[in-house]
Amino acid sequence: MARQQRPLKAFTPELSLAILSEVAPMPLIPVSDLLDKNLNVYRDVKAQNAMRHGKYFIVEGVRTVERLLASKFETASILVTQEKVAAWAGLIPPEIPVYIMPTEMASQLIGFHLHVGVMACGLRRRTASLEQLLGLPDPPKDQRLATTISAEKYHERTAVPKPLLVVCPNCDNPENLGAIIRIASAFRATGLLLGNACCDPFSRRVIRVSMGNIFGLTIRESRHLGHDLQRLKTEFGFETMGAVLSDSAVSLKNVQRPHRLALLLGNEAEGLTTEWIDQCDHLVTIPMPPDVDSLNVSVAAGIFLYQLTD
Repeated sequence: MARQQRPLKAFTPELSLAILSEVAPMPLIPVSDLLDKNLNVYRDVKAQNAMRHGKYFIVEGVRTVERLLASKFETASILVTQEKVAAWAGLIPPEIPVYIMPTEMASQLIGFHLHVGVMACGLRRRTASLEQLLGLPDPPKDQRLATTISAEKYHERTAVPKPLLVVCPNCDNPENLGAIIRIASAFRATGLLLGNACCDPFSRRVIRVSMGNIFGLTIRESRHLGHDLQRLKTEFGFETMGAVLSDSAVSLKNVQRPHRLALLLGNEAEGLTTEWIDQCDHLVTIPMPPDVDSLNVSVAAGIFLYQLTD
């Protein structure tokens, strides 16, 4: 016989204390005022486009919050609905404040129905340097010019036997970028290099689609992508490969994978523009019937990475 759930009690400070006694040591903070300044980071999150240059990012969903808590990123706070508090007992470190409120109230705060019952606020980290992207130490701070490392020296110092970087010069669609991050993580890409025309990799939508895999993938948001690509070639012995739609490009199934590879993926509308095609040592395509325009860039990313990952 199915077990009947008890009806939820009205949300009161007394009830919060009762819940707290059951799920300690989580530092639960009951909230009854939507104007509480501690909740500002969660307010109308769908409308927040300015967080890219701010201090925080927002995570939504059980799996993504779990992966945030397990990652190197600092968690500033967590918002849990009254109905989901018990599910998080023992999972949240005691130093992280946990704000609790009924689902209806939380939904009013964030601007949409919080059916998953949990959100978190994380602190952004400084974007990775090119050296960090490759698993190398940064050059000394007082050194004005980057240290030149020969391909042989880089091979000696990196723990990655055949590094593969995914490069997105202009991926401006959050769903596509989130999927690319998830795929890059699945195929153990060394890291992700983004141009300044890309959308925010730590936007709520990107993180959600990536299923939190973003927290385990080294990412560099480059201000000068062309310069970074040149450094990869001249200092670190990388070869660049562009994914294109062209009869003159080499079929993916016939590609000889370079030892150190940077794979360039275009955006959904334009693909790779001439500026980035000119930076490529190799142009590669996925052969398709003439009546098919193209593949979604994240689908293409999966096919390329599956084929090129050893």
